[in-house]
Order: sequence, then structure tokens, then C-alpha cells
Amino acid sequence: MFAPATLLQLWGVGYSDTAGLVARRNAALFAGLGLMLFLVRNSPASVARAGICAGFALASLMLAALGMFEYANGAAGAGIGSAIIPEIMLTVVFAVLWRADRAALRQADSQHHRIRPVSIPQESRIAGVYSSVNLADAYTIELPTGASTNAEQLARFIFANQPAWINGLLAVRDALVAGLGLKTTTQLQSLGAMDKGSRVGFFKIYSTTPMEIVLGEDDKHLDFRLSVLCSGQPSPTGKGHVTMSTVVHCHNRLGRFYIRLIAPFHRLVVRANLRSAAQAGWPLASPRI
Repeated sequence: MFAPATLLQLWGVGYSDTAGLVARRNAALFAGLGLMLFLVRNSPASVARAGICAGFALASLMLAALGMFEYANGAAGAGIGSAIIPEIMLTVVFAVLWRADRAALRQADSQHHRIRPVSIPQESRIAGVYSSVNLADAYTIELPTGASTNAEQLARFIFANQPAWINGLLAVRDALVAGLGLKTTTQLQSLGAMDKGSRVGFFKIYSTTPMEIVLGEDDKHLDFRLSVLCSGQPSPTGKGHVTMSTVVHCHNRLGRFYIRLIAPFHRLVVRANLRSAAQAGWPLASPRI
């Protein structure tokens, strides 16, 4: 941070005021990231930690690849190897941690809160809502004995207990799409604040029955529907399942590009929401009178 010229000289790169400015700012950023990693080094496996490890593995790999490219291109000297070698080592370390966290999360799912991918339930109202779909998936989890199987109650519980990092993803999404004229979660949440009965979180309610609630939104690039479907006996002694299903119909190239981009994050969010709700403890079924 304080002697960028020395490092650049080791790499065989000429120093300039511009290079020094960029180097110092990058050093401050890496110092903050390093502190963050140090503080969470003993945290248990989680979706957030797995995501952090995957991100740092990718960043380290890209830095190493760029270093080798600059060396091969003659823009850096052999000294750049002093950066490339640690970056490769960091790639391996973070990749190993990412795989370990994924394995731990899968084991936790199977032992405590098993979340399984399934086909869109045939009895769901969204099963044939669109003539063509660009994304369709569903995930189910078993409800404990005595848990409610009221769809709207569970849907509101799921979105009230979603992990905090999802709000960060939504903020990034809003910043990226605001300039394209697409609806943002902030705009949709303001509509929900005016009429809370018409929305669950920022999702519009399209239909609701005791066993299923259909949420969604229509926009210029795509339409989507999200179903929360319950099955089983809503009694203090019966078990049930809750299944979250999503179908998306795109209108244009922007919609198709957008859904390809966010599909991996969408699946991660759905599973994280179900897992977080299960960990918080599902609401109990109302006793029959």
C-alpha cells in the first residue's frame, strides 16, 4: 500500500502516478477483504461462506491467469511469478473449502432439512400457466409433525425469514436493471406497503387456496409465477411437505439473457429460503375445533 513502486519494479512493470494510485486503492480493498476472511475463518459451513469461497477461488484464478497472460505478452517480467504462485495456491485453498462447505450443506440437508429438486407438481396451478417456459424448477422439503400446511402462512413465513445476504443480491440486481426500465424490488415493496394483503414480500398474489398460493410479477422482459404448495394433513399429528415451484416465460432476448444470468442464483436463493425457514422453525398448525 505504501510502496507500490517496489512491487511494480519486482514485477517488471514501469511505475507511474496512475499505476501508483490504482495499486494503493487495490491494496486498501485487499486489506479489507483479508480482514473479512480472517474474522470469518472459524465460521460454520453455510451458503454464504460457500459463496464467498467460490468467489475468491474464481478471483484468484483470474488474477493468476491475467498474470501469466501479461508475462507472455511482455507487459510484465519474470517477477510476476511472485504473485502468480500465491494466487494459484489461494485458488486451490478456496476451491477445497468451497467443496467442503457444499458437502457439509448437502449432508445437513439430508440429515435435518433435506431439500430435494422435484418436477413441478401436476396439481399446482402454475403447471400449465404458460404455453412455453424458459425456466421451470421446484424444490420440496418435509414439514415436521404438527407444522402448519396453510400455504399463505408458510409463504409469508419463508420470506420473513430469508437470509440477509439475499437482500444484498437483490440490491445488486436492482442497480443493474434500473437503467433498463425493469421493475425493482424497491418499487414492488412500496406497492406491498400500501396494500399488504395483495402481496407476500414484494411478490404479487395471483391466487390463493388453503393448500397453494401463487405469486409472481409481469414485466416487459418476462413474466414469472412462484407457487408455494402444501401437501399432507394439517393436523397436530400429521406431516406434510411444502414445495416451491417457479416457472418463467420470456418475451424477448433481454428476458432470455436475464434468466440465463440469474438462474444459478435463483436456485441458490430458493434452497436457502427453505433451509432458513426450516432452521427458524415452521409455524404450528392451528388446532381443530
